Amino acid sequence: MDAAGVPAVAETVFAGPKLGAVFCVVGIYRQPVEVDFQMLIPSELTILFSMGHPQGEMFEVARDIAENTEKYALIVSDVIPFARVAEAIDLADRPGDASKVVVTFE
Repeated sequence: MDAAGVPAVAETVFAGPKLGAVFCVVGIYRQPVEVDFQMLIPSELTILFSMGHPQGEMFEVARDIAENTEKYALIVSDVIPFARVAEAIDLADRPGDASKVVVTFE
């Protein structure tokens, strides 16, 4: 996962990804990065991108969640304390085992 947006990160990933690797980009790249697709095809690398949402939209969503906690609680399958965060990550990584995993900081 790249949150830095630094070309060296992408270049490192593209230099030799493991078979079936996933590269998730959330950082903002201000410079172009050269990609050798011929070299990447055999790795079956998946590249995912994500970007921030318009500022107002996130506030609306947060407000709706706060005002309707009962409704959103229906999609939460597991609530795990931060002390067991590794377990939460493992659980969230297994499709079908969990809908939404929430980590609490109490």
